[in-house]
Amino acid sequence: MKERHLKLNLAGPQGRPLEAVWWNCLEGKERTPVLSGGIELAYTIETNVWNGEVRMQLNVQDLRSS
Repeated sequence: MKERHLKLNLAGPQGRPLEAVWWNCLEGKERTPVLSGGIELAYTIETNVWNGEVRMQLNVQDLRSS
């Protein structure tokens, strides 16, 4: 997703797949953050419509290792 955004494929409760995007998270940074283990997210839920397909996705505001 270009050079400033991340698209994340996450596992939710019971391993349910979740899609998330984090807009402008890499501004001024040299590389993608390295995370190991679990993470905690601050997010909002939004509807993503792309090529006629409607999906719910998480819009990440911030994250940290847990």
